[in-house]
Amino acid sequence: MKHLKSFFLFCLMLTISLSAFAQNKITGQVIDQSNEPVIGANVKVKGTTIGAITDVDGHFTLNANQGVLVVSYIGYKAYETNIAGKTHFNIVLEEDMETLDEVVVVGYGSQKKATLTGAVSQVRGDDVLRGKATTSVAAALQGEIPGLTITRTSSRPGNEGIDIKLRGGISVNETDPMILIDGVEAYKWELSQINPNDVESISVLKDAAAAIYGTRAGAGVILVTTKRGKEGKTSVTYSGSVHNNFIGKRFPVADGQTWAEMLVHATENDAKADKGNYSWWMWPEDVWRELAAGNIYEGVVGGKWRMLDPSSDQFDAVYGNTWGQSHNVSINSGSENVKVLTSLGYANDRSLVDIVYDGQKKYNFRTNIDYKLNKYISTEFNVSYDKRRVSTPQQGVGHGVQDFYVFPLYNPYGQYYDTFGNNNLVAKLKEGGRVDDTEEILRAGGKVTIDLGMITKGLSVSANANFRIRKHLKVERQTRVIMYDWSGETKTEDGNPDYSLGTGYINSQTSDNDRWVKNTYEDVFFQTYGGFINYNREFSGHNIAFMGGMTAEKNGYKKMYQFRRGMSVDELDDINLGDATTAEATG
Repeated sequence: MKHLKSFFLFCLMLTISLSAFAQNKITGQVIDQSNEPVIGANVKVKGTTIGAITDVDGHFTLNANQGVLVVSYIGYKAYETNIAGKTHFNIVLEEDMETLDEVVVVGYGSQKKATLTGAVSQVRGDDVLRGKATTSVAAALQGEIPGLTITRTSSRPGNEGIDIKLRGGISVNETDPMILIDGVEAYKWELSQINPNDVESISVLKDAAAAIYGTRAGAGVILVTTKRGKEGKTSVTYSGSVHNNFIGKRFPVADGQTWAEMLVHATENDAKADKGNYSWWMWPEDVWRELAAGNIYEGVVGGKWRMLDPSSDQFDAVYGNTWGQSHNVSINSGSENVKVLTSLGYANDRSLVDIVYDGQKKYNFRTNIDYKLNKYISTEFNVSYDKRRVSTPQQGVGHGVQDFYVFPLYNPYGQYYDTFGNNNLVAKLKEGGRVDDTEEILRAGGKVTIDLGMITKGLSVSANANFRIRKHLKVERQTRVIMYDWSGETKTEDGNPDYSLGTGYINSQTSDNDRWVKNTYEDVFFQTYGGFINYNREFSGHNIAFMGGMTAEKNGYKKMYQFRRGMSVDELDDINLGDATTAEATG
């Protein structure tokens, strides 16, 4: 009887469970206020993954028996209704005029969303940056715009290796999208250099909407528009952040003791398989057993007096938690005729290399001015200056973990210890030289617009001129690295090391031929000029727009390169301190 009751209870629970999962078939049609079917509307049960898309007649079908049905489509207000056991719905969507009137930046101008016919996506700068501890616009755009793929090969600030693809990587030309900042063509890396707090919006043109820029836009266009002043009382806004970079996941590397334990076990197993005939790899048995027991070993190993410490850890010596910071001050002031926005920005980002500085510092300044002379003539001016200095070690970065963790990094005298293949990573990072890469960009531009509404409503002409001056200096310097043995050459009578001299014996050092300096300097002056005529008029609910114009560009480029080996001192980077017979110079 007891088992029978249990079986009955199981059947009852199964029945209840099955009835809970049984779902009704729901159908419906979505139309607009003109009784036209809405094609491609999104129909979804709120809070679930149950959903469907309307067909060419606005019809949809899905399975559900309860919850809230949500219908949405671009340019229309979202519609919600309770399912409550219903099986058919007739849904009328209302136009969202606020959304349709939103202005989107496109090629050489802007349009309302209601009149867009191309594949254009736009995001607000503040929305993209919200909650992200980054000072790079490119990095912040990851995952924000459909079809825009941004990848990074590194997390090191200034050396991220950012790649941007807008129309996929299947083109045989493998071209990058064209990037414009306030209408002026920019380098891809400038998305990492400009102040992200200055960005008003970012538009992405994916198809024929980009064609107006010609062949350079074959891979799409990214348009960055900066913020401008707004009418109102003078206001000062400060925004800042401090963020911590921490190691999320360590390399799966065994410590020195575990490494020695594994080698002891492997050697013993080899002995059993080979009937007791075996030999110890590299060092004698007593050395490995001391390390496997977690003990420090000091003595003659491999013909040299060595210190072996199973607690040594190159990873912890090099990497650690680092801090980054960014600060931005903006001043907004505006009246009916004059609007000004000025901003100052500073950022300092570091990588996870903690023992030396590996990162970038950025300085940004921008002033955008709008001035209305009278009801017919208006002007726009903008000036900006961006400076980025990326400073990294010349040697050591990317060398990884060279040896298992049994070698100390310093000898008793505080010198860099190495008798294990010139693999002291700390010595290379701290003493191997530096790479200082400095980019400076000055942008200046102006635009004059004349409203010809007195001739015909909606007609205007405009002219603009923009200049961009880029100065780039990269100084690469490789200096001497000296590594020492554990105790020096002097020994006491019993053969033990004598530390009384206070210095070790030089085990290896960089040759004079490998002490060099490289200087690379680039100077670019880019100019662009344009003249346009615009006509935009609405007649009885129909919109007609026309734009015609011409642009001209001029680009001047200079590059100089210097190189010398055999530097006489390590404290200075001057090229004249090198051996003149090794000099290289191009330009």
